[in-house]
Amino acid sequence: MLGEARERNRRADEVNELQRQVDEQVLIAVALQEEENQGHRWRGLLGAHWLWVRRNSKVKRVGGWSNPRMGDHPGKLLRELLETKPCGLPGPKRTISRYGGADPGCDNRRGSQVGRRRNVERHRHSRGKNLLEDYFIPTSLYSDVDFRRRFRMQPHLFNKVMHDICNYDAYFVQKCYATGVLGLLPEQKLTAVIRMLAYGASADQVDEIARMGKSTTLEALVRFCQAVETLYTRDYLRRPTPRDLQRLLQKPEARGFPGMIGSIDCMHWQWKNCPTAWQGDYGNRKGQKSIILEAVAGFDTWVWHAFFGVAGSQNDLNVLGQSPVFNDVLRGQGPNVTYEVNNTVYQTGYYLADGIYPRWTTFVKSIPNPRSQKQKLFATYQEGYRKDVERYFGILQARWLIIRGAARMFDEEIIRSIMMTCIILHNMIVEDEYDYDALEVYEPDPMNTALTWIYERPMGPNGEQFEPEPLVRDGHLMTRMIDRYTEMQSSYIHEMRQVHLMEHLWAVKGNED
Repeated sequence: MLGEARERNRRADEVNELQRQVDEQVLIAVALQEEENQGHRWRGLLGAHWLWVRRNSKVKRVGGWSNPRMGDHPGKLLRELLETKPCGLPGPKRTISRYGGADPGCDNRRGSQVGRRRNVERHRHSRGKNLLEDYFIPTSLYSDVDFRRRFRMQPHLFNKVMHDICNYDAYFVQKCYATGVLGLLPEQKLTAVIRMLAYGASADQVDEIARMGKSTTLEALVRFCQAVETLYTRDYLRRPTPRDLQRLLQKPEARGFPGMIGSIDCMHWQWKNCPTAWQGDYGNRKGQKSIILEAVAGFDTWVWHAFFGVAGSQNDLNVLGQSPVFNDVLRGQGPNVTYEVNNTVYQTGYYLADGIYPRWTTFVKSIPNPRSQKQKLFATYQEGYRKDVERYFGILQARWLIIRGAARMFDEEIIRSIMMTCIILHNMIVEDEYDYDALEVYEPDPMNTALTWIYERPMGPNGEQFEPEPLVRDGHLMTRMIDRYTEMQSSYIHEMRQVHLMEHLWAVKGNED
């Protein structure tokens, strides 16, 4: 009897000690609730275990451990409870960092939290001032050479673009926030956009340069491309004027290709984030997703035609079938270019193209397997001068590295806008920097006494210009378009002009080689 009484007293003391520990942990849980505002579940769970311990302690005092499912000692269960952190709740202990506050790394809360995200003080005003001192004041830190290398254009051209865009879109104008703080300078926004285009940088990288958030940088990029397209497409992706054609035809005529307007070819821009549902259309046989650009470039790498948006699984011939490059010719609005080659008069210009293009009157292709010396000379010069468009693609990718890398946008329209913006800016730079004065003094070829006559529009019987009648689906006007289309696809004229150009080139360049 005495031994049983001692055993009951020992168990009672043990239960009392456990109850004291539970009371201490309850106090800790209450303190955590006040500080972290997340102690409701923790206190309820801890209180439930405390009641469980009290209920089982009564069972022990009366009849010992009678429930087989509660065979574990309550002290062991409570220690496991205190040592483990329940999901979504703070632990019983808080660690203090060396900076005097609670360590944020020990906060295991999941999901969204109440309140707004902490704003980052980027010191936009001071960074804008430094940017102006670096590039945009008369006594700037960096020279015009550094500006040209980093912005891809001269300072006066950049200022022109900036002023035009600010007048077009008020988004780029510096405004005052609701808090009374001045916003970003237009120089900061355009610097971020140009760095993304020129260096292929991400929005996070230009944050260090312009102190702009990711969403602000991407919005500025999209708005900049839209503004450039709206303002400059008419002037810098225009049809060749008579003066433009005269300049375009002088250089090829000196090369031995009279009547040549430019070179045509296609380029692929890889699309990294192509939607899964579109990868069959935009992927090639190697699995690379891309979008195709068709371009016509002159000897000065000015682009006279740009067609972008065809899926990358197609080839150059498929792109030509969808391209509007010859729409003006079919409507009768194309420029009338008259020239003489080997005592034969032609009235249509042509583009130099590679072997995949069809044998049309608007193309001059190389000879696949040249045998005679005339054929070899013609193939050499044709393939060499056709590299004007290839050179343009190389300059475009080197000037705007965003095109050299894979496109990271998800929206195809934004990708198209970026490509057209890079092309327009390229033409603006060519116009600003190319030395056209050296071509004004033109010495005609003594072996070729024929000159090239250029007319902006077809001429009437009395010498006046007339407007072509609009085409309709049904009617006699449709026959004219079919006749023009049939003439444009004439392989006979293509082969005959190729032979005449070969004879002309041999007469001009044969003695030099």
